[in-house]
Amino acid sequence: MTSVVLPRNALGGAGSEKGEAFAAKQSGKHSHLHTKSIEQVLLPISEQVSQLIILDEQTRVSGSPMPDLTAAAEAIGMATRNLVAVGREAMAAGDEQLRAQMPAACEQVQAAGKLFMDATFGLRADPRSAQSRTMLIDAARGLLSGTTNVLTTYDAFDVRKIVGLGELVIERLAAAKEVQSLEDIVAAIKAVTSSLVAFAQLADARQEELLNANHRMRLGIANEQLRKASPLLVPALKTFVQNPSNVQAQASRNFAIEQLLNCTADIIHIVGSSDLDDGHFEEVPGHLAVLFDTTQAMLLSAAPVQRETLTTNTAQIVAESTVIAGKSTSVERADDVRALCGSVSALAGQFVPSADKQTIETAAEALRTDLNRLEQRVRDCAVAEISAALIDAQPPAPIDDVLEQATSGDQAAVAGAVTVFTAHTERLISAARQASSLSLDAKRVKMIEVTSDQMRMCAQMVSTAALVLVASPYDRAAQEQMAVAKNTWTHRAEMLRATIASITNPDKVVTLIGESVLRQANDANIAVRGNRAALAQARKSITDHVQHILHTATSEVENSEDASYRQPLQRAIDALRRTTPLYLEHLGALSENQSTLNERTIELDVAEMSSAIRTLNAAIRGPQVPPTITEMSFSDDEDDTPPTGAASPTRASVTASAPATPAAAAAVSTPPTPHGATPAAVLPAGPIVPAVAPSGPIATAAQVLRRETSRYSVKHNPVVAAARQMAEQMTVLASYQESGTGNKSQMIASARAIADQGRDIVNVARQIAEACTDKRLKADLLYLCERVPSISTQLKIISSVKAAATGDSDDADAMLVKNAQNLMDAVQRTVRACEAASIKTVDTAAVPSDIRWRKKGPRTSMVVA
Repeated sequence: MTSVVLPRNALGGAGSEKGEAFAAKQSGKHSHLHTKSIEQVLLPISEQVSQLIILDEQTRVSGSPMPDLTAAAEAIGMATRNLVAVGREAMAAGDEQLRAQMPAACEQVQAAGKLFMDATFGLRADPRSAQSRTMLIDAARGLLSGTTNVLTTYDAFDVRKIVGLGELVIERLAAAKEVQSLEDIVAAIKAVTSSLVAFAQLADARQEELLNANHRMRLGIANEQLRKASPLLVPALKTFVQNPSNVQAQASRNFAIEQLLNCTADIIHIVGSSDLDDGHFEEVPGHLAVLFDTTQAMLLSAAPVQRETLTTNTAQIVAESTVIAGKSTSVERADDVRALCGSVSALAGQFVPSADKQTIETAAEALRTDLNRLEQRVRDCAVAEISAALIDAQPPAPIDDVLEQATSGDQAAVAGAVTVFTAHTERLISAARQASSLSLDAKRVKMIEVTSDQMRMCAQMVSTAALVLVASPYDRAAQEQMAVAKNTWTHRAEMLRATIASITNPDKVVTLIGESVLRQANDANIAVRGNRAALAQARKSITDHVQHILHTATSEVENSEDASYRQPLQRAIDALRRTTPLYLEHLGALSENQSTLNERTIELDVAEMSSAIRTLNAAIRGPQVPPTITEMSFSDDEDDTPPTGAASPTRASVTASAPATPAAAAAVSTPPTPHGATPAAVLPAGPIVPAVAPSGPIATAAQVLRRETSRYSVKHNPVVAAARQMAEQMTVLASYQESGTGNKSQMIASARAIADQGRDIVNVARQIAEACTDKRLKADLLYLCERVPSISTQLKIISSVKAAATGDSDDADAMLVKNAQNLMDAVQRTVRACEAASIKTVDTAAVPSDIRWRKKGPRTSMVVA
C-alpha cells in the first residue's frame, strides 16, 4: 500500500456538529487544489487524462486506430486498488461523516478503474470502436473525479477537526468570561490553554500543507496573533475578579477575550476558505499609485486614448492629490501640488475627438510630464508627513507618557495622556495609509491595512488598561495587563514602521528630512540666544530628525549585501553621527552667550552637518544603474516581438529540469505511454489565434499582462518575452473557455505551454534573485517565484478537469477563471520584481542572459476614442 498518500495530518478526533456543517459547506468550494498532498496525487492523474484526450482527438482526426492500452489499464487498476485501500483505512480512524461519505468515493474510483479496463479490452478487439473510445474517456473522467472525491472527503475531515477544535476554544472562552473567583480562573485558564495549544498546532500543520501562498501567509499571521493575544487573558481575568464593579476592568476582560475569539474565528475561516471566496483579503496595490501608473501607460500605449477613462483617472488623481496636499505642513509643496493639479485637469480636457493630431500629441507630452511631476510632489508631501509621524513616535513617545501617568493615580492626567496617545496612533495610521496609497507593492499595502487595524485595536487595549491601572496603581494584575498592552501596541507600531519604511524611498527621506534639519539649525542659531526653552526644543527636534535619518540609512545598510554600497554608506552615517552632537554642544554654549564661541563656529558646524547629509544622500542613492541593465527607450515602430511559436527564449540560457515527483504523487502509477501517443506529437508549435477575440475575465487578465509586458522590449529580456507568450497562450485558453467548443488538445497544450513559460520565468527570476544584493527585493522576488509554479501546476490540473467535463461545467469554469486571474497577476508582479532586483546586483554579469530592461518611449502618433 505504497502508491497513495492521503493528506499527512494525523487522523483522529471528531469536530462538533457546527464544525461538520461548516466543513460540509466548504467541501463544495473546490478545496481539491488546496494542499500540497492533494496536488501531488492529482497532477499525474490529470496528465494521463490529458494524454488520453489528446490521443482520442488525434486518432479521430487522422482515422488511425487506437493503440493497445491494456498495460496502462492494468497499472491504473493496481493504483486504484491501492487508493481504495488507503481510503478505507482512513474510514476506520475517521468520524461518522467520513465513514458515510468515503465508501461512495471509493466505489466511484473502483467503477472508473473497471470501466477503463473494459474500454481498453474493447479497443484491443476493435481499435476503431466508437463505443469503446467513449467508454475510455468516461473512465478517465470518472477516475479523475473519483480520486478527487476520495481526497476531498478526507480533506473535509481534516478541516472538521480544526474547526471543531476552534469551536471548542470559543466555547471555553465564553465560559472564561463567566468566572467570578480566583479558583474559577485556574480551571478556566487550564481548559482554554490546552485547547488553544492543540488548535494552534493543527493550524501550523495546515499552514505547511496549503498551496496558496496568500492563505499560508494569512494563516501564519492569524496564528501568530493568537499566540500574542493569549498572554492578555490571565491578567485581564485577574483584574476583573479583583475589581468586579470596575467598568474598565470589565471592558479589559471583554477586550482580551474578544481578541482571542477574533483570532480563532479568522483561523477557522482561512482553514475552510477557497480561492473563490478570497476577495475580501485580496492583495491590491495602492489606489493612487495605480491611477498614476495606468494613466501614464495609457498615454504610452499604441491603442487609442480612451477619453472617458482618461478624464475619470485624472479627476481622481487630482482629488486624491489635493487631499494629501491639504495634510502637508509645507506650504510650498502643497502649493506646487495644487498648481500641478490645475495643469493636469486643463491638459486632460484637451483630449477631444475634434482636436487635431498636433494638439493631442502636444497635450499628451505635457500631460505625461505634469503627471510625473505631480506624482513626485505628492510623494514628497507623503514622505514628509510619514517621517513627521514616525519622528513623533521616537522615545519618549506618547505611550510612555500614558504608562507614567497611569501609575501616578491622577485620573485627569491619564485621560489627557490617553487622548494624546490615541491621536498619535491615528496619525501613524493616517501616514501609513498615505504611504500605501502611493505604493504598487500589493503585499505590503495589505500588510499596512491589516497592521493599522490591529494598532487601532491595541490602542483601545492600552487606553482601557491605563484606566484600570490608574484606579488601582498597586494592583499586580493591572500592572501586568498594562505592560502586556504596551508591549503589544509597541510591537504592532514597529511592524507598521518597518512596513512603511520598506515602501518609502530612503533617498527622499534623507533629502526632505535633511532639508528640515538644516532649516531648523539656521533658525535655532538665532532663537536660542538666552532662551533655554527654545534651546531644549531645538535640541530635541534636531536630534529626533537626525535620528530618523540615521535609522533610515542604517536600515539600508542592513538590507544590502553589497559591500561596495554598505561601506561608503556606513562611513557617511558615522560622519553625521559625529557632527551633530558637536553642533548641539556649540549651540548650547551660544545660548549661554559664551564669547569664546562665535557665530562663525556655529556656521562651520552647520556647514559640516550639511556636507555630511549631502554625502549620506549620495551614498544612500548608490551608484547609477549600469547601462548594461537599463537602456534607452524604444518606440512602437520598433519590431521587437518574437515570432509566434518561437522557442521559449529562456531555453537557450537556462537549463530547466522538471522537479522530481515525490513518492506521494504516485497515486496512480504512470501508465506506459502508448507508441505515437506522446502529447507533443499533436501539439502545435505556437498558439492558435482565435478567430473571434475572447472578451471574458480570462481574456481580460491576459490583456492586463500583455499591456504590462508591452512597456518593455523583449530583446535581451527572457522574462518579458516569456510573460508575453504566456498572455498569448492565455488568450487561446480564454477562447476555449468562453465558447465551450473546439479543440480540447489545443486547450491542454495552451495550459502546458503556460506552465512551461511560468517555469522559465521562475528559473530566470531565481537567478536574478541570487544576484540581487537588496535583501528586501530578493525576498519579494523569491516569494513570487514560489507562487507562479504552484498556480501554473493548478492550471494544468484544472484544464484537464475542464477538458474531461461533458458539456458546460460551472465548477470547472469558475476554477479556471480564478486560476487564470491569479496567474496573470502573479506573473505581472514577477516581471516588475525582476526589473527592480536586476538593478540591485553586485555584478551585472551575474544577471542571466545579459538581461535588459528597455522601456517604451513617447508615442509617434495618438488617436482619441
